[in-house]
This record gives sequence, C-alpha cells and structure tokens, in this order.
Amino acid sequence: MATILQDLGFLEFFLPVFTFLFIFVLVYAVLDKFKLMGENKWLKLIAAFSVALLFLFSQDTLKFVQFITPWFVVLVVVALFILSLFMFMGLKEGDVEKTIKDPVVYWTVIVIIIILLIIAIGEVFSGLAPDQQSGNPPTEGLKAVTHPRTLGALFLLVVAAFAAKFISSHVEKG
Repeated sequence: MATILQDLGFLEFFLPVFTFLFIFVLVYAVLDKFKLMGENKWLKLIAAFSVALLFLFSQDTLKFVQFITPWFVVLVVVALFILSLFMFMGLKEGDVEKTIKDPVVYWTVIVIIIILLIIAIGEVFSGLAPDQQSGNPPTEGLKAVTHPRTLGALFLLVVAAFAAKFISSHVEKG
C-alpha cells in the first residue's frame, strides 16, 4: 500500500520550478524594498527574472538553494517560537523591538546564518571532485565542520567574543 509520502514523490520533478519562483520573488522583493533599480517596476521584474533564470541553468546553485532554504525556514520558525514564548510570558512589543535592535542579538543571528552558509557551500560545492576510489563525492568537509570538537571550539570562540565585548563595554562605562 502506498503512503502519502511515496505519492508526493512526483513533487521532486517540480523542484526546479519552485526554486525558480522562490529566487524570482526574493530578488524582486529585495530590489523593490531597497529601491536598487529606482521605481521602474518592469526593470525590476526583468532583473529578477534574469537572476532566477541564471540560477535555473546552474545545477550547483539549484542544489545550494535547495539545501539552504529548509535551514533558513527552521531558523525563522525557531525564532518565531522563541518570540511567541517570550510574548506569552509577558514581554511587551516595545521590549521585543529593543531586544532585536541590540547588537548582541543581530550579530548572533548573523553568525548563525554565516555558519549555515559555510556548511551549505561545503556540502554543495565540495562534491565537484568525486573520490577516486569509490566515485562518491567527498563529505569530509562537512564532517570536519560538524565534528563535535570543531563545533565546541566555535562555541567557545563565540562565548569568548561576547564575554570580551561585555567586559570591555562595562570597563568603558565605569
């Protein structure tokens, strides 16, 4: 008997179309939000379409987008759950704005995003040269990045950086 997940396997055929639409909408939104190409709507549409088409023609960039998108969705969902939890406990909307504008918070988010991007680049683009013996793409880069010792060292570096920042900010005030 077929399960629902087996029946949805045909959606993998449409994955490049979904990726194309995702890149198209994302690029258009960025161009429109920051007014990078002025007020001309058609120019922004053509530019967004061109960038999405370039992503569609490169298999490596498609793999990169398909690898990184679920991680960013998880990051956003976790952030929303944490925000909902704090608001449920009585945190006001103004306090949330102040917290988000705090450099510690947005630098932490930026560091997490950079780590995700490095892992995605290592996972997607390290497979360019197959292993000579087995013919499989090497995954040692991802194994090295996700090894507990590497993650522990990275965690200690982040904690030390925040501690140095907090200590130096208290010394400057005093």
